[in-house]
Amino acid sequence: MRNSRGFTLIELLVVIAIITLLVAILIPAVRGARRQANMVACRANMKQWGLILASYTSDNEDRFFRGMLDGSWNDWIEILKPRYTKRGGLTCCPLATKTNARGGQGVFAAWEDPEGDYGSYGLSAWVCNADPGAIFGDELY
Repeated sequence: MRNSRGFTLIELLVVIAIITLLVAILIPAVRGARRQANMVACRANMKQWGLILASYTSDNEDRFFRGMLDGSWNDWIEILKPRYTKRGGLTCCPLATKTNARGGQGVFAAWEDPEGDYGSYGLSAWVCNADPGAIFGDELY
């Protein structure tokens, strides 16, 4: 009788099959966890934006920014920059971090303005405190 210390081919194939099965089961779970993490990060970003806007309006007599001012658009991203630059990565949803020029696609492409700011969150112009007739005729914000 020989004293062998190795594995047989059948034993190796069974171990490889078990590992393959476990990986096949775990991959969807990892994708779901990643998606959940992105949703939590996005919610955290939205909460931070809410706090930033509350802070801004509190410091400005409970008013939002004016929108069109002296013939040029008063951009919210520029106005709020001193309040969010230290937070890092707050302008983009975790799923939309690239502009079209940088490889972003479809609804997951971030916007970019001429000043070089970019992000995937935005504000409706209707939240501005613009003067009557400033942008949309006689409609008020």
